[in-house]
Amino acid sequence: CSWGMRAAAIALACAGLLALPRSSAFSPSLAPNARPLTSLASALHSAVRPHGLARRGLELGSGVAGGSGGLRMVHPLAEATLSAASGLLPNPIVRDVVCSGTASVLAFFWVAFWILLARTGAVESKVSRKVVHCGSGPLFLLVWPLYSQTAWTPLVAGLVPLVNAVRLFKAGTASEEGGKDAGLVNALSRSGQSNEVLQGPFVYTLVLLFSTLLGWGSMPATIAAIAAICQMAGGDGMADLVGRKFGTVKWPWSRNKSVIGTVAFFLAAFLSMSGEIAWYHAFGLLEVTATGAASRVALISAACAIVELVPLYKFFGIFGDDNLSVPITAATLAYFLF
Repeated sequence: CSWGMRAAAIALACAGLLALPRSSAFSPSLAPNARPLTSLASALHSAVRPHGLARRGLELGSGVAGGSGGLRMVHPLAEATLSAASGLLPNPIVRDVVCSGTASVLAFFWVAFWILLARTGAVESKVSRKVVHCGSGPLFLLVWPLYSQTAWTPLVAGLVPLVNAVRLFKAGTASEEGGKDAGLVNALSRSGQSNEVLQGPFVYTLVLLFSTLLGWGSMPATIAAIAAICQMAGGDGMADLVGRKFGTVKWPWSRNKSVIGTVAFFLAAFLSMSGEIAWYHAFGLLEVTATGAASRVALISAACAIVELVPLYKFFGIFGDDNLSVPITAATLAYFLF
């Protein structure tokens, strides 16, 4: 079935990306007594090339983080936040479960709010759909630094998009229209048909899931996950919102895409990805700063904006979906550029 093929396509793309060779410059180097940031992704890398990737460590209470570039300062507010989290929830598993539970609750209310607006007619369903699209992924990324950064963290964090994927699958395969998931369908689909949520929205949650499972353990993997989510969510979502409202000038080779929409894609993707990099840098999880990464983020955003213009679905069917082609392009470029 189509949703199964979409899941398989994302899984194969992510697995292939992880298998790509990288420079030995990213050799393990930890601060003394630092806690390593490990993951399913780094475990897979280590199985193939034990010395090919950096590991991150964060020594709470010291204001420094360890990585391949040595010691890095952690922003005082970030350090205070992490110290408070560690003090309140000293057990890493409990801390991760609380983070995932909180993220799930916030995600539920975020979607429920826009469902309510769409149901009451305050906003059009296509607007609510794209606002949810723009905000869900980047907001979830903001929670990642609060997790314990241990080996099981990606699995616990992955429960958040997994729950949403199951919820969408349940709504999309409902046998009767107008059921209890009708509000979710109306808010996330263009036509109001339940099977539509198994297309873009379902692929979106699968991208979040695989990005969460594979985006921990090294700077390239983390930035690849950030790039995939921000370009797909912020860029693609804002392009549709702005393009529908102001897109009078169309591209000659893609009449359903507007010039202003492409500009909006670039700006939204660039700003959201830069903001996430700055956030992760403040928590000591990334060595690169937002300003230091600006040129590479701009290149990734421009490339993804171009990919979004090409009607790949005409040639590749489900494999050409924007929610698949854009994040794969973003993650691949980020993985090599960083």
